[in-house]
Amino acid sequence: MAILEYEPGAAFPGVIGRTAEESAPAWPAPVRARDGAPNVVFIVLDDTGFGQLGCYGSPIETPSFDALAANGLRYSNMHTTALCSPTRAALITGAVALLAREELEGAPRGDLLQAAQLGRVRDAVRRPAHQHAPALAEGLVDVVDLGRWSGQPGTSGPGPGGEPEAGWTFGRQAWRWYPMIEVTAEALATHPFLHNMSGDHLAILAEAAADVTFPARHRLFEDGDSATRLWLIQSGRVLLDLQVPGQGRTKIETLGMGELLGWSWLFPPYRWAFGAVAAGRVEAFEFDARTVRACCQADPVLGYELTQRLARVLARRLQTTRVRLITASSLSAALP
Repeated sequence: MAILEYEPGAAFPGVIGRTAEESAPAWPAPVRARDGAPNVVFIVLDDTGFGQLGCYGSPIETPSFDALAANGLRYSNMHTTALCSPTRAALITGAVALLAREELEGAPRGDLLQAAQLGRVRDAVRRPAHQHAPALAEGLVDVVDLGRWSGQPGTSGPGPGGEPEAGWTFGRQAWRWYPMIEVTAEALATHPFLHNMSGDHLAILAEAAADVTFPARHRLFEDGDSATRLWLIQSGRVLLDLQVPGQGRTKIETLGMGELLGWSWLFPPYRWAFGAVAAGRVEAFEFDARTVRACCQADPVLGYELTQRLARVLARRLQTTRVRLITASSLSAALP
């Protein structure tokens, strides 16, 4: 089936019917590079120097960077700023680090890094003259960003009046964005499941965590599948269900913001005892189960702490299930 596209801002040429069968999709035409456009790759290495790159004689093996250097130029006049933020700001805005740094002036000293990472740089990128994607699009060059970013404010957020507002990635920094957002111990500390956990243990868990988003109706896992992940829900709701013979898929629980999703990852044979599907858009911290188990084995104090917290969750859910069964039994007995 051919994809129907239309110019952004033009009238929607598709059909919106009562059902999918009665509808015809259409999509805004994306920005595309012209035929024969070159591939240009920017690589930013944070908090590194000549001593960390094998192509400059370092004993550290960096074969991928060495291969790139062998087919290009190696510069030896490197400038270092006191923070990683001016470098990132320069890359995003196209301004030299000195001009990007001007956006950081005036921030309180204690908040300098936070202001640099989130606020001031974001404000700078919102200026039309400081946006890579629109500027490069004039030459019909497609802009894609990918990699690991810390302190990323996201792709959108509320405006001054609470209305949705475009963020500083799509259409500004890039037309397509594939981030690996770094999860910090400070971010994990805000989740109720990890409340009052020590900073050292939060830092260990942060190494196994990722910030993920699931669309509505996305199935996270089926009952009987291998339990390789666990999630701490930040927003949205997840429905737990089970395949019941003769009844099909039956809903058994709804989990929401601040709750833990998944416990089968901790106990052999590491298989889910139920299924899970996103009821709407869901944001969560996702953890690699094998890494978390290895961390618990290496640090018994962390293992005991997590087991205690998990036990409290299971006890609360078992009590909720008990109340439901008693209520259902009472209603059934009351029927004539």
